[in-house]
Amino acid sequence: DEEGSNKTNATEVVANSDFDGSVIQVENYLKYDYLKDPDSYQSIEWSAVQKVEKNSKYKYFVRHKYRAKNGFGGYNVEEQVFFLDPNGNVVDVQGF
Repeated sequence: DEEGSNKTNATEVVANSDFDGSVIQVENYLKYDYLKDPDSYQSIEWSAVQKVEKNSKYKYFVRHKYRAKNGFGGYNVEEQVFFLDPNGNVVDVQGF
């Protein structure tokens, strides 16, 4: 069933989708808070979500490679590491 394909690991706030490996919090951050042209977003690759036990700023991180239009209308391929707090909010982004 279509809805069941979006299930994530129930014990973790941030987890890779069983369907395509994506991380919904990162996709939402890119689409609603980061990209100049959210409709141009194309996912390429996701790493497995990693947990960090002893960090006060963030609890999870994941590497993501994607394509999206830049401010000039051309496509860029970006590879970034997204750091998320215990609630699943993106708190930092760094180039990979």
